[in-house]
Amino acid sequence: MAIRIIHVGVGGRGRHWLEYVAEHPDFTAVACVDVSELALQEARSTAGQEHGNFFADLTDAASKVEADAALITSPSFLHAQQTRQALDAGLAVLVEKPFGSTLQEAVEVVQRAHEVKRPVVVAENYRFFQAERTVRHLIDTGQVGRLSTAICIDRRDQPSGTQGPWVKSMAEPFFMEIAVHHFDSFRYLLNQQPRRLHARSYNPPMSDYEGAAAADALIEFAGGTRIQYSGTMVATRY
Repeated sequence: MAIRIIHVGVGGRGRHWLEYVAEHPDFTAVACVDVSELALQEARSTAGQEHGNFFADLTDAASKVEADAALITSPSFLHAQQTRQALDAGLAVLVEKPFGSTLQEAVEVVQRAHEVKRPVVVAENYRFFQAERTVRHLIDTGQVGRLSTAICIDRRDQPSGTQGPWVKSMAEPFFMEIAVHHFDSFRYLLNQQPRRLHARSYNPPMSDYEGAAAADALIEFAGGTRIQYSGTMVATRY
């Protein structure tokens, strides 16, 4: 029997998930939730949305539709709240990163998941890219020797207008929207957990973001490997 999915957030990134679910035989969409009527209108014309169940509120949707899980792809500042709503409704959750805007939010989500005995899965896809899996293989098999230090630089020209409208006003857009991918990749590539981290975020003078669109970090892992990390969303050249 296919897992019945409530899509939460069907604008932008959420529309891609509508397509993925529609194409997979083990899943079926049973409802869509979004505060934007325009996003819901566009979702209605997407394949797999013949169910006709469109809501502005997740709790309302969960009370009226038989479902097994919620797939949360709404703006990131809503993730923790909506994940807790889904858990309270007895649903399993797949949520786009980050699943909390603060450590406290993340702790509360995990605690609630344990209480209701439902899984919360955070979507982090970089570690599944072929390039990253190849690098992991090279490290695991010793073909690059023992890794003691590494440098990662991510420079991109990604103005706030290319993001969701909420990203412009985020306090930490680079850490929350970009670096979170790379930090997870480091854990995967090294097969180690971080032990110590020193980080500084800032907003370059040419930035059109209100929050910190760039950052530097030094990360020490449990096995002794150290990574120097630097990134920006407002590079004028690569």
